Amino acid sequence: MIQKIETCEECGYKYKEGTSDYSSIFQTGYCGDCLVERVERGEEW
Repeated sequence: MIQKIETCEECGYKYKEGTSDYSSIFQTGYCGDCLVERVERGEEW
């Protein structure tokens, strides 16, 4: 079974399906850490 791999647009971090960051990146394009930083800068809700 081939795992789908997505990449964070901000830091280029690659994560595999099923990891904690997968749903975050799949929905927003960013891994959890980058998403938090973007929220703190006011770039995301």
